[in-house]
Amino acid sequence: LQCMEQWYGIQTKLKQPTRLQLRDLESLLDRLFSLPPCPLEKEELGKLVSGICESFPLSPVPDQLVYKFCHFILCLGRQQNILFSSSQQLGTVIDRLVPMFLRTKELQTKVTILKALSFVLLNNGLQCQKAPELLSVLVPLFDVRNGARDRNLDIARMAVNCVGNLCSKTSIRSNKGSESGSVVGYYTRIFDAVYMCYDKYSQEVYADGNVSKVLGATLRALQIILLEGKTLHEPHLASLISGLSRLIFFGTKDATLSILETQSKPKTDLNITYDWKVRLHSLLCLKSLSKVSGVDFHQYWSQFIPASRNISRGATRYRKHRTLYGILLTDEHPKVRVAALQLLITMLEGSKKFLTLADTTHAAVKSYTPLSHTIGSMVSDMHYALLDCIRDETNSVVTFHAFKCLASLISNAVYHKLQHGLLTLVLSKLHSLLYSTLLSYSPTTDLQMLHLVVSCISPVVDIAREEVRAYLKLPIPEPSAVWKDGTNVIECLMSIISLEDLSEKNDRERKELLWTIKSEVVNTLTKFAVRHYSYWRIFWKRVSAVLMSVADPENSQPVSPPHFRLSVVTLFDEITKCLGRQWHTVKANKREDIMLKFSAHAVSVWSKILHSPFISFFNDEYNSVRSCMCNIFSQIPEFLFEGLSDPDKIMCITMMLSLSSKDEAASVRSSACRTLGVYVTFSSLRMDPVFISDAALALSTAARDKSLGVRIKACWSLGNLCDTLIVVKESAADMPEDILFTVVNCALHAAKDHDKVRSNAVRTLGNFTRFVSHSVIEKSPELLKEVVDVLLSNMARRIPVKVKWNAAYAIGNLFRNTDLSVDILSWTSQALRKLCEVMVTESNFKVRINCAVALQAPRNFADYSEVLGLIWSSLFKVLSTLSTEIKTPDTQPRRYQKEEVMVAKYHLTLSVKVIKTIAYLAKLSRDNGKELDTIFLEMTDDLMATLNLNNEEEGLKRKDEREGREGREGR
Repeated sequence: LQCMEQWYGIQTKLKQPTRLQLRDLESLLDRLFSLPPCPLEKEELGKLVSGICESFPLSPVPDQLVYKFCHFILCLGRQQNILFSSSQQLGTVIDRLVPMFLRTKELQTKVTILKALSFVLLNNGLQCQKAPELLSVLVPLFDVRNGARDRNLDIARMAVNCVGNLCSKTSIRSNKGSESGSVVGYYTRIFDAVYMCYDKYSQEVYADGNVSKVLGATLRALQIILLEGKTLHEPHLASLISGLSRLIFFGTKDATLSILETQSKPKTDLNITYDWKVRLHSLLCLKSLSKVSGVDFHQYWSQFIPASRNISRGATRYRKHRTLYGILLTDEHPKVRVAALQLLITMLEGSKKFLTLADTTHAAVKSYTPLSHTIGSMVSDMHYALLDCIRDETNSVVTFHAFKCLASLISNAVYHKLQHGLLTLVLSKLHSLLYSTLLSYSPTTDLQMLHLVVSCISPVVDIAREEVRAYLKLPIPEPSAVWKDGTNVIECLMSIISLEDLSEKNDRERKELLWTIKSEVVNTLTKFAVRHYSYWRIFWKRVSAVLMSVADPENSQPVSPPHFRLSVVTLFDEITKCLGRQWHTVKANKREDIMLKFSAHAVSVWSKILHSPFISFFNDEYNSVRSCMCNIFSQIPEFLFEGLSDPDKIMCITMMLSLSSKDEAASVRSSACRTLGVYVTFSSLRMDPVFISDAALALSTAARDKSLGVRIKACWSLGNLCDTLIVVKESAADMPEDILFTVVNCALHAAKDHDKVRSNAVRTLGNFTRFVSHSVIEKSPELLKEVVDVLLSNMARRIPVKVKWNAAYAIGNLFRNTDLSVDILSWTSQALRKLCEVMVTESNFKVRINCAVALQAPRNFADYSEVLGLIWSSLFKVLSTLSTEIKTPDTQPRRYQKEEVMVAKYHLTLSVKVIKTIAYLAKLSRDNGKELDTIFLEMTDDLMATLNLNNEEEGLKRKDEREGREGREGR
């Protein structure tokens, strides 16, 4: 700070400095060099650099002072990235450094200025408003198109470095158009210059080893530009990949050297050190190309990944050949091996659809190799190569990326058509690594390695393949007599949950990593339960005991972190879902012995949930844990709930009623409301007027919650509750009328809420109108009119389809209520007219179908009053506009054919509903002694004749198609 005060103290004197002042400035820079690193934030560092540049003399100064000044900026930039908060700050620095570069004649000073400029430009391109002027200086320094032969390679290298840093983090999406000063508008010019530089130097590098330094910088700049300008590479994709596929092996020695490399000049030791950088940046360029090219890159996989005909030989035979496997297994520099693995990871991401083509179940044809077999060979060889890399690698960073690549491969590969035993091989290798790590567990054990192994086992367990199920039951292979019998993968994973940190130091990061590993283990067990539930039942009791001992919030020492507790309750959530799915399957089989056995298992699971410390998770401080607990209790099967003791039932109900309104977290209140919506459908509870009243009151309160998610679930549950009251009218009769009115008023309010709330609120109103008694309406005569008005308003044109569907169904429910005399009500004709209007004008078939069904809901002829003629005409108008034939050309894609079939299905359903309504109205008219009009009879006869004719034509057409198909099969 004292030095900077001196600097700012003399800045006013530096406009026309004397020799003495320049000497003072140089001594001040020397003093700054001797100080320790500057502990400043990135933005503060940018402000500091801008300030010292602004105070530096504009007039010419000695090259030595310029060199020291730029070297000081380099020292600051090497500590951390320099970020500028405004374009003015960056412009000040550029206005000082560029004139310095143009004035100086000394080569080393020029290189140092460009180095300082590259540090300044890194990640600050969006702040650069002087891009045109800057590029006009930098691009000619490396642009090979101007034909300069005396170009200095060091200057060219630093200039292309500056251009690459200028483009960093300035994606085209960040700026629209090519506005003045924006670097985005110059991407094409930059890319062309850098690409031509790459094209020239990539050929010269084999003849002149001194070019490797500038080629490495060019490749780095090209990598940045490819990521930022995502479509610039498209015309050059093939040539880029062809050149880069050679450069990734630059400087390596093996049996397949190219002719150009054998003719290259001898290299100095300094040039050899840059060979690995050429390989590194070539791999990173390919990684960028793979990322921005997407599916277009798939056709070039064979240039990096070999496909062997003999799958069983694996990838070891490519160890000495020019493939990515050779790089990751033999390259001497770990950064290059990491880059090769990163390229593989990028290629695998998003390639699941491409890898579904893999098929090695059939032998390759001798004359040619099918694409499916080629891809299958690539995928199989990749497993062998990555397992070899994990086995032989000594660098921890490379090992980390190898495990990450293996996990990505397992997640994206499709194994049902790959060679049998591949997953078994992967599991056995990972199993051995896991067991050996646990066997030697100590305070110095590398927990990162343990985490990597578990993260790779997890996607394997998530694959529903028989060979995985078979292996999960087996003990670990025994390469030595030390290993115990019967220790399989699941038992190894369970043992990790009980691990404790044995290190004497209070290493917080190590403790957090151990809990992260335990959470990953629980997530793996969750996948195991979901994919292989029949085998999971074998381990259920042991897993639950281990989890309860660690996750118990009252007894566990130390207290488990929230993410681990969430993983535990998520595991139980998935188990209860599996129980529900299994129960439906067991009931479908109708075998008493299987049902009894499964019931015993379900009782065991729920006993562990209800009568263990697990229940205390309802009091957890973490909102997601409490919300997940509510979800778990919503999945209890009805048969099991009915068999619970009264205290257990009361506990389940009381917790949900309390959490639905009193919990501070909206996610918990929402989940509790949903659980109540499930409980109201249980037979024992829907006959309990006390529970129905309590649930109705709690849900009505939640339906006015400030959180939209809570209101959605509360209205859904209220709809379920009113569904139940339709079935059990005596419960509705026993419900206090004030609570019943509270529910209806709540639904009326919710029917004007958000669209997602409206649909369930309208459903609630429809169910209410179905079971409401005449005595209730007499006490509040305006209530029913208000309900009808709300229902009709929710059938307007711009109302969402789902709301309209429920509104039409609700009006039908109103007409089905036998306690109401709708013929004397003023709104009956209004409702019928609205149904006719929507049925004719609405485009959605589900809404029209519900309108047609609602029109046949009234039971008395008098209910239709004066709108009967409108109903007749509307029904016939719908029929006349419906298409009686749906053409599905064979040339259409399959998804369009499916859509056409679905439309035809809705056409048919609507036609049937309309015809049934016509038949119902005709019968109702005749029963009431009303003679039908002659015109109507003619219309009916014509309609039936048309339908019969269409049916006959369709039958003849199907007969002809069937006979033609049988004839073709006979031939």
